[in-house]
Amino acid sequence: MASDFAKAKAAIESKDAEIEKSKRVALDKAKEMIAERNRYHREHKQGAESIKGLEGELEAARSKIDRSEAEKTEEA
Repeated sequence: MASDFAKAKAAIESKDAEIEKSKRVALDKAKEMIAERNRYHREHKQGAESIKGLEGELEAARSKIDRSEAEKTEEA
């Protein structure tokens, strides 16, 4: 009887340990996925900001070209 109780207790403790290990693995995977999502979001945001900056530079360059061409036509 005591032997059966000890075996059952050991089995329960073993299952509890397996469950805790599974929880840790799942938590670690979730943390990795969150970190990857945050990294992607940050890179996407930086890319969008870079595009806006480049568009601004392109517009400034076009304006400068237009002014230069206007000055050349006025001189001619």
